[in-house]
Amino acid sequence: MRDDEALLGTPRFKADPFPYYARLRREAPVHPVTLPDRQRAWLVTRYDDVLSVLKDERLVKDRLNVASDKQQRAPWMPAMFRPLSRNMLDVDPPDHTRLRALVQRAFTPRLVDELRPRVEAVAGSLLADVRGGGGGWI
Repeated sequence: MRDDEALLGTPRFKADPFPYYARLRREAPVHPVTLPDRQRAWLVTRYDDVLSVLKDERLVKDRLNVASDKQQRAPWMPAMFRPLSRNMLDVDPPDHTRLRALVQRAFTPRLVDELRPRVEAVAGSLLADVRGGGGGWI
């Protein structure tokens, strides 16, 4: 699978990445990767494994809780995703517990279901813009 990493940025891969990810899930569900800044990371590809990793208290989610300065560096990510780099999935208790308590009441199944028509309308509008060449926010 290592040789395939060079293909990840190619237009051919981007056009249809799904067979590659299916193969990863089958053959290497926890796959080592090297980020552009040469840091090593692990790509976990199966839902149950991801859930297990996120719930495992032995694993640190918050890079600020890692001992060495080198490890505290944020892994490389495209600039457009940097605002998302500090989120609930990337913090450890007690911060995660506090944040979850704050948002839990706003995202009950009933309230999320009430958001569905608005989310579908916005998504439909953005897709119409893209199809029509308007581009929307993309």
